[in-house]
Amino acid sequence: KQCDESVRVMGLRAVRLIMYLQPDNSKVSASDRDKELQRFLDNDPPSESVAHPPSQAFRDLQVQVASLGGVQAVLYSLDSTVPGFQHDTDAVLAALRLGVTLLEGGNKTVQDMFASLLSQSASQGFFSLLKTLLDESVEGIRKQKKKEKQKAAERATLGAGESRRRESVSNLQQGADQSVEGKTAHTYSLEVVKLMRRMCLGQNQVLQDVLRNQRLNHESVDLYSHLIKYLFVLEPGMNVAIDQGNEELVQAMIRGFNMLSDAMRGPNRTNQAAICNTGIFDLADLINVKVKTADLSEGSAQAPPGASASGGKKGPFSSRVASDNGMTKSADHTAGGVGPSLAEGLRQNGLRSELRRAVNKCLLAVLEGVQDDAIPQQMLSTLDWGSLMNQMNSCYSFRHKKGSGAAMVSLDPQLCEAEGVGYYHLMVFIQHFDTQNAVIAPLLRKNPQSVAYYKERTGFVEIQREGRIELCYFRLLDSCLPKETLDKPFLQMYDTERAEPDNKNLQYLENMCALVDRELFHAEIRKTPLAFTANQWDHIRSASFYLAFLIQSCLVAGGYMTRAAADEYAALKERDAADPSAEGGPRVVERDIWFFDNVLPVVVVVARWMAVGYLALCVVRALSFVWAHAPILKMGVEE
Repeated sequence: KQCDESVRVMGLRAVRLIMYLQPDNSKVSASDRDKELQRFLDNDPPSESVAHPPSQAFRDLQVQVASLGGVQAVLYSLDSTVPGFQHDTDAVLAALRLGVTLLEGGNKTVQDMFASLLSQSASQGFFSLLKTLLDESVEGIRKQKKKEKQKAAERATLGAGESRRRESVSNLQQGADQSVEGKTAHTYSLEVVKLMRRMCLGQNQVLQDVLRNQRLNHESVDLYSHLIKYLFVLEPGMNVAIDQGNEELVQAMIRGFNMLSDAMRGPNRTNQAAICNTGIFDLADLINVKVKTADLSEGSAQAPPGASASGGKKGPFSSRVASDNGMTKSADHTAGGVGPSLAEGLRQNGLRSELRRAVNKCLLAVLEGVQDDAIPQQMLSTLDWGSLMNQMNSCYSFRHKKGSGAAMVSLDPQLCEAEGVGYYHLMVFIQHFDTQNAVIAPLLRKNPQSVAYYKERTGFVEIQREGRIELCYFRLLDSCLPKETLDKPFLQMYDTERAEPDNKNLQYLENMCALVDRELFHAEIRKTPLAFTANQWDHIRSASFYLAFLIQSCLVAGGYMTRAAADEYAALKERDAADPSAEGGPRVVERDIWFFDNVLPVVVVVARWMAVGYLALCVVRALSFVWAHAPILKMGVEE
């Protein structure tokens, strides 16, 4: 506890660097450690923490560091009640980042250690510090906006030359502490948001609750309300930040909404009710109305909403943000009035889409597991559903824009699809609470094309939560769409004993697991040249059946004769030829002669070739069965 500030900073950074480099892990090569060192310097998470799921070796290292005092080191370094504590130091930043790394991936064991310490009365300083950092970020951004307005007024009053001279003098006078202002306004708040989100990952209800209310502390701090205030202050500059390449501040807004989503997952109904009363719906409306996808197609003159016409002049959000190397990451992507390149435009539209999807994800989290109509009715009466429908139609329009080539693409198709289907899920879910069909139903009826498109790509399951049936919507994979690989009825799933509910549910789950195993096995086969054995199995079976039926029909309708019947006909024909004046006349009539001499040979040739084809089809069917289906039967028998 009693150590020099520089030693504390060095120690916190060294512990975090050890988690990146993993010096005791022999599986990590020297080149991998070089890459991890660069990720550490860039303040990116460790590679093994972003895997799904994170590697067990990294999770074990997190627990080991936390157990050896890593959690206590973080919390003590962030305790504002310590005498002489300063909140804007490098030690605070290093402690925040170490806490983020310890909690990467939502490590439940480490989360429980944080929860145990933060639930005590001694945690007052930690929450007061986070509140202070968020509030100072809000104040710093407001001051920056005020300065920009003053500069604009000076330029209008004094003229460009005098204004530039005064700006130069001001910059020289304030250059020494400009980076500190940048840190106070943005750097710490970004790390606070990241730390809060990782505390809530995995629906850790203890930490979800303690971030809102500390029952044992003298003063309780609702960090969610302070975070939303921070997001409200960021919102007016979002379009400017996107246009000027200031991706970090856009990510701050995205992380903020994602953090709020994780705070309500579970569901945490107390957090849902508290966050709904902070004006979150108004903030969502502002973003959905203002942040629009720019049309980048050839010949389009539409500029991105809020685009700056200042010829590359940096706006109020181009300050330095969180980075271990301390370098400014903002960049100017427009110059001389020339619009951004197509690649830059796609990147900007991708950020816009990611931001809107984070907002929609937060709105869906508000509705998770709702038990009454209070929150849905509040959302129905508060949100601008027309703007949401416009965004959904925009995604549909960009997804189906006519033409070809890269110049016709304004938004990555996958992002476009994910965003549009998210809006549809939100509207069809809340439609169940629109009992008068006054809000959602008219919008869906007025937009049949986009609604039908996203409905086709939406699946749902019914789950039982606390005695209530709840619908859970999800996006279908492309392979599940009509005429695709997984467009099947899967009737085997419903082959259950329905007399007893318990047996029915058990058999249903067993059937579902068997189908999942089958599709996983077939997915591997589809990667091989013998993919047809899995993809075309039903067609092969049908073709073999119908070909056998055609052969039989041809033989029956074509008068095919057995060898004995043919020998008898030949004998009668010989008798007629030997003694044509025998009693009773010819034994073979003329039509028989015409049929047997002209029709039957053709029938025999056709039947033989059809039999050859049937034989080949049977070989293909046997190969398909042995390669793609017999192993599944074997797995079922073994189980």
